[in-house]
Amino acid sequence: MMFLELTAPGSPIAESASTISSEDNKLLVLTPPAPTFAETSNATSAGADVGNTDKVSLESTIKDHELKEPKVFNQMITQLNTMRAKVRALESENKELKAQVQYEKSFKEHFSKNLDEANRNWHCAELEAAAKDAELGRVRERLNLVQLQAAEQEELHAVKEQNIELQARVRLQFTLTTHQHVQMLKHMMHDWKAQVEQKIDDDFEKNKADQKESAAPIDADYERLKALIEGHEKIIANIKKGNDKFVTQIKDLREEEDASLISDLTAERFEAFFYEREKMVAQLENEKCGFEQKVHDN
Repeated sequence: MMFLELTAPGSPIAESASTISSEDNKLLVLTPPAPTFAETSNATSAGADVGNTDKVSLESTIKDHELKEPKVFNQMITQLNTMRAKVRALESENKELKAQVQYEKSFKEHFSKNLDEANRNWHCAELEAAAKDAELGRVRERLNLVQLQAAEQEELHAVKEQNIELQARVRLQFTLTTHQHVQMLKHMMHDWKAQVEQKIDDDFEKNKADQKESAAPIDADYERLKALIEGHEKIIANIKKGNDKFVTQIKDLREEEDASLISDLTAERFEAFFYEREKMVAQLENEKCGFEQKVHDN
């Protein structure tokens, strides 16, 4: 702090009161010289610059001749010290306010930076969230497509299983029916053969009766064997003629471009008929050979 000097005429009382201890242990010296006392008091009353801060004006209502009194000096010193204390208080308050303003400014700058960074992060997060939403939408679409495909595959698999089961049932039923038809065909061919043989036997019995009544010799056994051979040849020829038709039908069914289960089963049925008829042909030819051998032996 600065020293405020006031010059006054030498006086024991004035000198004892001219030096006063201040609050910050610095001396305030008031020594007003006699020749310039009025000018100095006027300068003091006009104002004092303390610590390069605000100027404090001290208006004096004391007259010049009253400055010589010690009581007046004490009042002035007390008033100056009071003003000086106010100035220090104002400076301290001002310093605290400046520090607070600086702190708030720094805090606001830091908060503003953090807010800007938070806004940038929020904007980036929004963009990332939008991208994730779009990607999630695409994933959901693919998932829905996969689920639909899986459902279709499951339904198709179920249909295939049903189709396989149905085909198995149809094949079994068709096979059973084919077996029944083959048995019927077998019985029909044997019945046909039996009818032919029965007619030959009837003719043989008639020939034997005629042989007894006729004077000319008739070999009934030879005629019977000959009739059996001719009957077997006729049956064999008819069966082979039918077999040729079966071979053609089987070939056509096997060579179809869009062959179905029914066409395959029908071809299998015709093959079963063909094999059974071939067996009958082989049996008839074997029997015919036996008849021919008997004729040759006779």
